[in-house]
Formats: sequence, structure tokens, C-alpha cells
Amino acid sequence: MKHLLTLLLVVATATAATAQKKLTEKDLLGKWTITSIGMYMGTIDFKKQKFIPSEELKADMTEEDLEMAETALLESMAGVAEYYMAFESGYKLESNIDNVGNSTYKIIEKDGKQYLTDAEVQDDDLVEIFIKNKQLHFLVPDDENGGNIVLLFEK
Repeated sequence: MKHLLTLLLVVATATAATAQKKLTEKDLLGKWTITSIGMYMGTIDFKKQKFIPSEELKADMTEEDLEMAETALLESMAGVAEYYMAFESGYKLESNIDNVGNSTYKIIEKDGKQYLTDAEVQDDDLVEIFIKNKQLHFLVPDDENGGNIVLLFEK
């Protein structure tokens, strides 16, 4: 019985340690640079200059077509590789992303998740955010293809 209680305590401690921490303004402060974008067709890794196709895309395309797609994607997304978001005190945000620019933001909680939104806009334009493995994750709803577009940033 003593071993069972010890095991339960270890599992409970490990579970609590892996639960996502609630983000604060302080966690976001600093300049974050994009490292990758994940979407329905695969992931573009800007650090490695590589496109990792989804299993569905691999099944639908030849190796040669995948190589051509990688080259075209990396060329067309070259500007995106320079994207950054700089969070400053007072919930200020500076960014070179077209629809973000310089603005103020707020972090809200809804259904147990945290979202980033423009402080001047209604809460219907929400982007889920969290930090995992020192990467800032943005989960942008992909209304066209379902699921999310996942943007990863690092300091």
C-alpha cells in the first residue's frame, strides 16, 4: 500500500509539473522571432530552411514534386522568415507582421485556455497562445482547411 501511495504521489507531481503555466505579460516581454509555421499541408522550418510535408501530402505527390514544392514554398515564404513580435511593458506590441504592426494587446482566458487579442478589437478574433519548450506558440484558426495554423517563435 505504501508503494501505491508513493507511485500516486510521483504521478501527481509529474502531471502538475507538465501542466501549462498561465502566461503573464512578463513571460512575453522581449523580441520573439518566428522559427516555423505548421499547417494542414506540412511544416515550414525557417531555422533549417526545410519543408516537412504532411503524410497526406506525401501520399499525393511524387518525391520530385515534393522537392519542387519545398523550393517554391521556401522562396515564397522568405519574407515570413523575418517575422518577429516584440512585447514591451504596458501590453505594447511591435511587429513586422502585416496585420499586427504596432498595437496594444491583452491576454484573456476562455475555456481553460489563454488567448492573445488586440486590446482595441472585440474578443471574437482570438489566437490561442502558450509557451512550451521555450517556444511561444500561436494557434491561429484555419477556417478554410480546419484545425489551426501553428506559428512558433523563439527569443
